[in-house]
Amino acid sequence: MSTVSEWLSQADLQIYTKRFEKANITTLEDCRALDEELIKTKLKIVDEEHVEMIVGLVSQLRRESVMVLDDSSALTESSETDAVNNKVKKREKKKKRKKEKYN
Repeated sequence: MSTVSEWLSQADLQIYTKRFEKANITTLEDCRALDEELIKTKLKIVDEEHVEMIVGLVSQLRRESVMVLDDSSALTESSETDAVNNKVKKREKKKKRKKEKYN
């Protein structure tokens, strides 16, 4: 999912796409910043059920972004660990060659 309209359509709320555009909420990153008050005031959505549904979609977006951050952090940690392991292996090979050279 890449657009606000697609995101809203998950809950069959694409009828609000134009309101999001008028409020300059054009990316999913913009949507992550929404809370109940902004949905009611900035987007002028008054149907409580729809407000709750959008709040739920926002919560889901936030959870997904946390998972992505966690995954990329794990990747970074893994890459750093690999780099350290490679340095250790190179050092061990170098020591072994020196030892063989002098024996």
